[in-house]
Amino acid sequence: MGFKVVLTADRAVMTDYSGAGLFGFGLCLPYRLVPKIVEYRLLAPPVKCNREGRALYAPYSLAKVEASLLASGFSREDVVITHPERVEKVVGSSTRIVGISVLDPMGKAPVSYTLASIFGGGSPCTKMEFLNLMWRVRRLKSRFNFKVVIGGPGTWQLHGLEEKLGIDVLFEGEAEISFPKLVKSLIRGEDVKGVLTGEPPKPDEIPAICTPSRWGAVQVTRGCPRRCHFCSPTAWNFRSMPMDLIMKEVQVNVAAGAQNIDLAAEDVLLYGAKGIQVNEEVVIKLFKEISQRARSITFNHVAFSTALSAKNLLGAITELSGHGKDNPLLPQIGLESGSPRIIEKYMSGKPRPWKPKEWPSVVLESLAAMNDNYWYPCCTLIVGFPDETEDDLVKTIELVDQIKSMNAKAWLFPLFMVPMGGSLLSKERFYDLARLPQAGWDLLSTCWSYSLKFTREVASVLLSGVKSRYLRMLAMGLTDLAISSIGSVFDKLRRDPYATLQRLAEYNLRAKFLHYIPRMLSAVVFKG
Repeated sequence: MGFKVVLTADRAVMTDYSGAGLFGFGLCLPYRLVPKIVEYRLLAPPVKCNREGRALYAPYSLAKVEASLLASGFSREDVVITHPERVEKVVGSSTRIVGISVLDPMGKAPVSYTLASIFGGGSPCTKMEFLNLMWRVRRLKSRFNFKVVIGGPGTWQLHGLEEKLGIDVLFEGEAEISFPKLVKSLIRGEDVKGVLTGEPPKPDEIPAICTPSRWGAVQVTRGCPRRCHFCSPTAWNFRSMPMDLIMKEVQVNVAAGAQNIDLAAEDVLLYGAKGIQVNEEVVIKLFKEISQRARSITFNHVAFSTALSAKNLLGAITELSGHGKDNPLLPQIGLESGSPRIIEKYMSGKPRPWKPKEWPSVVLESLAAMNDNYWYPCCTLIVGFPDETEDDLVKTIELVDQIKSMNAKAWLFPLFMVPMGGSLLSKERFYDLARLPQAGWDLLSTCWSYSLKFTREVASVLLSGVKSRYLRMLAMGLTDLAISSIGSVFDKLRRDPYATLQRLAEYNLRAKFLHYIPRMLSAVVFKG
């Protein structure tokens, strides 16, 4: 018979990445560079489902969509979240809607686009897995005649492809109010097509998740008040979630066995803030309340300027989160550029309460304070702003050199400019690698070299979440091999970029993986 509403995502999304979030970046590599066994056994093992095909946990976005449907009157018997390879089990004659959440369906997100550019081109795993899912869904649609609705942060990549991919509606924005209305309209047989934008809910209109979320994720804020031009979350109103809603979701995850709660926010230190003014009392209360229910806490994003303005909080947060020297916090932070001109033109709100000209010193002082409290950030940079000059790149290199000279514990990852949908730069063009000047190659090389060196230092920490001892050993061997190989690639790219890119374009590790197994096993044995 099938469920009335089926929710899913492609395999690059519907996974826990073996418990190591960094493996998600491996799926952004060109498909030909990722061996099949590595992709499906290590990078993207499937989410477990019960006998009826219901996922035991889900990416937070899908759990939130399910919650919005249940709060609007649908029953658990109507709605199911499932793994893409189980859709045939849960779709049937009663199925009216298949909803798909997307992150990077056509491989155009910044990480995928950058990695494809510097490793010789080709479709990333994210795109191939989405197309694999759509092949399954279209085949089922021809049989059962349901409607296909796609939503999530990657919908901008699918504009103009609706007919080709069998998509009835692209749903953008927030789901809590508008998505249930759309589903009910489609079930009634109304002819709804095209691109729809969800109405932003007030915090008290947002229901708590019912299905446990991957890694115990709980959203604490939505939107961002800093208004960077290249970023889509700035288009959403900034709101903090009510404490009781957060605790309900914490309890859902803890009851399902989660020992860690992962706080989702564009800047976790702005929880309870008005604008960019940190509300220290509320932030500490948030961490205290969660620490009484879970063994540890992590969070995905923070800003250099916020951390510096609240540097007296960092130590308390580290302690309340259950972290320290042997178990550091690893947030992601946008460094973006070392050029005050670029900062002022495209992200003047990022340094506040400091001025754009003070950005380099804000980064350095904030990074030092983080490291003192065992926060080791992954810092992303952007190369290719519309009017970026070689002087802007040189200023970024100078800032990177200062970071290196202080021996900061951090990653530095330059990404090419991508005109993401919903951002103020959405009408700009993708950055063309052919435009990259020598200073750009120098920046890429020095950042990757530093990041690979740091990865080697903290590999055991990064892979500690991998539960299987054998998978962890495999991952250690692959990490060692990847670091050596990528380091060699960047050395060649710096010296002769275009000849190196041509050779890389012809390389197919997916077909030649067996050749590298002896080297990988040697790395595992050597690591002990």
